[in-house]
Amino acid sequence: MPRKRGKEEEDSFVDLESHPEDEEVYLRNVKITVNDGDENENEEESSEEEESGEEEEEENEGEQVVELPALMDVVPLDDSASSENQKGKKFDLRSSQSEIDNFRRIHSNSYEDGKNRNVLKKFPNNSVSTTKYTWWNFIPKNLYEQFHRLANFFFLICAVLTLVPGITNITPVSSISPLVFVLGVTALKEAYDDVKRTQGDSEVNNTKVLILRGGEWVTMKWKDVEVGDILKINGNEGFPVDLLLLSSSLSNGMCYIQTANLDGETNLKVRQALPDTNSLKTTKQLSAWRGVVECENPNKDLYNFDGRLSVPSKKNALSLSITQLLLRGCVLKNTQFVIGVAVFTGKDTKLRQNSRDPPTKMSALEKEMNKSLQSLFVLLFVACVFCSIGGVYYFMDDSYWYLRYGQHRARDAIVEFLKNIASYAILYSYMIPISLYVCMEVVKLFQTFLLENDINMYHEESDTPAKAKTSNLNEELGQIDFIFSDKTGTLTSNEMELVKCTIEGKVYVVGDTISEEQQHQNESKPASSPADAPTKHHFHSIEGDFEIEEFPEEVLSKQLNGNENSTEREFFNLLAVCHSVLPEVNSQDPTKLEYQASSPDELALVQKAANMGFVFKKRTFDTVTVEVNGKEEVYKILNMIDFTSSRKRMSVICRGPDGKIKLYCKGADSVIAPRLTEEESILFKEKTNVQLEYFAAEGLRTLCCAFAELDENSYQLWNEQYERAASSIQDRKNKIEEAAEMIEQNLKILGCTAIEDKLQVGVPEAIHQLRRAYIKIWVLTGDKQETAINIGLSCRLLTGVSLVTLFQDQSNPVINFNSVREQLERCLAQIEEMKDKTEEYGLVIDGECLKFCLDKKTDQGLQPLFMKLALRCKTVICCRVSPSQKRGVVRAVKKTLPLARTLAIGDGANDVSMIQEAHIGVGILGKEGRQAAMNSDYCIAQFRYLANLLLIHGRHSYIRTSKLVLYSFYKNAVLSVCLFLFVCSSLFSAQNMFDSISLAGYNVAFAAFPIVLLAVLDQDVKGEQVFIHPKLYEAGQKNEHFSTKLVWLWFCYGIIHAVIIFIGTLMWFDFGVVMEDGSAYDYWSLAIAGFSCLVVVVNLKVAVDTTYWTWMNWVGIFGTILFWFLYSIIFTAIPSVSGQEYYVTQHVWQAPSFWFYLVIIAFICLIPDITWKYFCRNYLPSGRDIVQEMQMEGREERKRLRLRGFVVKKPTVMLLPLDKQVGGTGGDSQKKAHMGFAFAQDDKTSAIFSDSLGSLLKKKMQSRRKKKEERKARKKQAKKDEVIIIT
Repeated sequence: MPRKRGKEEEDSFVDLESHPEDEEVYLRNVKITVNDGDENENEEESSEEEESGEEEEEENEGEQVVELPALMDVVPLDDSASSENQKGKKFDLRSSQSEIDNFRRIHSNSYEDGKNRNVLKKFPNNSVSTTKYTWWNFIPKNLYEQFHRLANFFFLICAVLTLVPGITNITPVSSISPLVFVLGVTALKEAYDDVKRTQGDSEVNNTKVLILRGGEWVTMKWKDVEVGDILKINGNEGFPVDLLLLSSSLSNGMCYIQTANLDGETNLKVRQALPDTNSLKTTKQLSAWRGVVECENPNKDLYNFDGRLSVPSKKNALSLSITQLLLRGCVLKNTQFVIGVAVFTGKDTKLRQNSRDPPTKMSALEKEMNKSLQSLFVLLFVACVFCSIGGVYYFMDDSYWYLRYGQHRARDAIVEFLKNIASYAILYSYMIPISLYVCMEVVKLFQTFLLENDINMYHEESDTPAKAKTSNLNEELGQIDFIFSDKTGTLTSNEMELVKCTIEGKVYVVGDTISEEQQHQNESKPASSPADAPTKHHFHSIEGDFEIEEFPEEVLSKQLNGNENSTEREFFNLLAVCHSVLPEVNSQDPTKLEYQASSPDELALVQKAANMGFVFKKRTFDTVTVEVNGKEEVYKILNMIDFTSSRKRMSVICRGPDGKIKLYCKGADSVIAPRLTEEESILFKEKTNVQLEYFAAEGLRTLCCAFAELDENSYQLWNEQYERAASSIQDRKNKIEEAAEMIEQNLKILGCTAIEDKLQVGVPEAIHQLRRAYIKIWVLTGDKQETAINIGLSCRLLTGVSLVTLFQDQSNPVINFNSVREQLERCLAQIEEMKDKTEEYGLVIDGECLKFCLDKKTDQGLQPLFMKLALRCKTVICCRVSPSQKRGVVRAVKKTLPLARTLAIGDGANDVSMIQEAHIGVGILGKEGRQAAMNSDYCIAQFRYLANLLLIHGRHSYIRTSKLVLYSFYKNAVLSVCLFLFVCSSLFSAQNMFDSISLAGYNVAFAAFPIVLLAVLDQDVKGEQVFIHPKLYEAGQKNEHFSTKLVWLWFCYGIIHAVIIFIGTLMWFDFGVVMEDGSAYDYWSLAIAGFSCLVVVVNLKVAVDTTYWTWMNWVGIFGTILFWFLYSIIFTAIPSVSGQEYYVTQHVWQAPSFWFYLVIIAFICLIPDITWKYFCRNYLPSGRDIVQEMQMEGREERKRLRLRGFVVKKPTVMLLPLDKQVGGTGGDSQKKAHMGFAFAQDDKTSAIFSDSLGSLLKKKMQSRRKKKEERKARKKQAKKDEVIIIT
């Protein structure tokens, strides 16, 4: 037992509390005894430690000793609740400093007595900055980041070398200007974003708030708030800091807050002040009030808060939790005002603690592009070395003595070689497409704009368009191999309704919707059957065949109106009391109540209880009022133990109207069943467990409800332990769970609920389209295995496959490492035996088995075996999985198949880890909040829009971006190889073939605009054709449009064009043409002619690869060519600018041979490309070629119909309805026996899909042959007719 303080100690306690500046003096004379709040730890101490502790007490007998709770400040608090029956551990102050630093102490209202004691703590101010740069570090920091790119750094070196005299004849302007353009565009974009952030920060920091200063409310700015200030927040205002709630305008101390900006949850949450502080509302009371808050240090945990509040009127410290904390970023709703103490400010707030940059993701195409750029640098280096060696060779050759001055020496050769290396690095720098990064940024920006403005991805009901939070992964959307999907809120609509329940072994139908099977059975009932007669169903499970009787709602109503002590009434009492729902009076109709719930499940249970006559009316500090048949019953809430992901249950201990203490508990059957009494466990296995399987087979979400009566003494003993756990600062969450585990025992089962969650519109069609595109879909859900299977059948995920499940024939399997390995091997062997057949499989595995499959700690892990089995299956459904297991599954696929592209889609906070782990994360803007959307790369309103996102926008972005990158390598190859060939023909003199200004504008003005337009607007096929033929998506999965091989193929194609242009220009130059004055064309004439051919060829190459023409494409291609000619004639007409090129263009254009050679060179360059495309399209057609032909025929047919007066509309992008002939797993399992419940869809909505692409190819080839034969026949007939006419 801790000894009591003496008179002197109490005086010192009070003195220290009022004079904290004497704290240091006080500590010199005090030895501290810290009590860690855990009485069990002292029982484990050895007798030797006890003896040594007694000796220490004797030695310190003359010194002042103070007992303190663990992790509390040196000011002693008499916490008898946490120090009773415990023996403290003594330590000197110097050794305890690290523990003292683990919490913070805040003196509230410190300005009112003229001494701000919190200033000494050096808490951060409340001014928040989210900017990346400042006005003085923008230029150096931005340049530092940009020069991390290898291409930018290389061009920087080249620009510096051009400033060295004698290195190159390329002017510094031509080398520096492209670099400055690229750096400038990127810097402007960064500056614009940062200015926007600065404006936002300024707006937030200067927001007004009421602060108590000098006994009155003073309006100040958010940035001026300090720790310890008392603030008043009015309704619909945001919280400037993390506040400790003292009081609110509501009499019960409650307030409602919206946390959407913080965690994405859209529903309102409740916070409640302590009863001891809720009376503090007037300025007089608040000015006189002094309190000391001792709490944890700033951290990222949004859902937990541990602390204590010491007030002069209370001997013991008051426990603080997350219920009393109002976080910055939240908004006060449905409450007039609240008053609180600033606890965390600025960077210490939980909002700022959780602010972090999202994980950096890079598309596979961009990674491959960077590798190709690195290879290009190697090629550039080889070219520089080769030309430098050639230059040194001619430099040392006496035959070319005029290339040097004086006698040559070996050292001169080395100097010349190094000089040549620098010269050629500058000259061949045009081999690197420096404008590629800028072009990609522009293209992706426009692609994102088209995505966000797609009307086919706009959800009108919620007014929600698609949203792209990043543009770096647009092309990655066209290469997805695996989709990992959540279930609730993603595949389903998250609209919950309690439709069935079981009480004392009886199943009651309490919902409005019934299945077709039930309707058929009701119609087939004899007319003489009573209305309350049960409906019988035959149900087959692992344990055997059962007959389930379902009673109508009328039978349940009679039971509720009968015996007041019935189990049915206790069941609905639990639903009306055990929850965290908040009632609100409807603003338009005061007689109606509206409920605010943290989850749709809780809302559905409370609403159904109200419909059955158990209306939840009111909640106060410690009471819940329920109206039963017009009579109000008040339940005093003694303890509430919230639901957590680890507990998987919620409990409420209350004192009912009859004075009895009851424990109400609801949760998953896996955690409720082990806590039942032995007798209840037997009944649960015999009846309730079968009914749970029956509900799960219908796709309903199940929840078990149990209770226990507690006697007064046992409750009081437990409550003391619970209060100690609740008031602990260190490890409070685990201690509360341990205390809850002690009381949640020997429960009696009341019944189970079955909640329906309907499938979203278009989910089966979208899944079918995605699977036809060879995308594997895995569903990761927390539901039971039976529910998971029903999900797969309802959304057509398991259609046409044979199910493979672990422990399939075992009712109570023993799940461990060895048994799971045996089951995996058995399933794999089963599939291997059937590999010769065309049968497909679907794997269903639960979280308990998955735990061993993903475990990396074992020496011989099961992950390779599990992945081998999973990848053999067409689809996989993982049930009963945790958020960490979702992430583990995605990581396992990425590790096993490094080249596979993964996409994760979800709508809740439990999907965030999976979304961030996948290559692409898609968030559903659903009813579980927006946390998944906040952490995703793309946001959509419904799952069905995923088909549009991938098959249309993803595929088009992949093809367009691929063309952009390949073309960039091609056009720079044409230019650099022309320069290389000219160098080789001029004795490796590093002479530039073209003028410097033209070179500087090549990548920016003369060869950029057309390809950007193509990468934004081009469509190889229309979107509706991709939906009809999803196999077209396969091109992205196989990297058919972009690879290292294709990069070098296009580069070689550029080399061929460069050779043709160079040789053609030389031939024209060797033609011997002369100008009007009789002089021959000079070197600059060759430059103008060659660059003109270069611009025409590279721009017409874009025209050859364009498949979808708009007026912008025409303007872009031919406008760029025209711009070059206008620039050339204007540039050479200005003597001060053109220099030696003065009037060269005009002379060159006067020669007809120039225009002849220009046409011939362009024709020779492009005719092989056109010929090859024609040959492939007519004799080796791909699927895309066939679809394009069909598309053209359809367009021509529409024209003919319009000419005949018909009104013909263009086809729109839409999901095709499912074929009614698409079968299930075989036999009776193909039939949907439980229509109308969760995941049910109308099987009668059907239409016949178009033929497969293979058959279309055959039909198209046959049609083409038939047309050729018809043409030949017509020609023969025409010749015969001609002969007849002549004769």
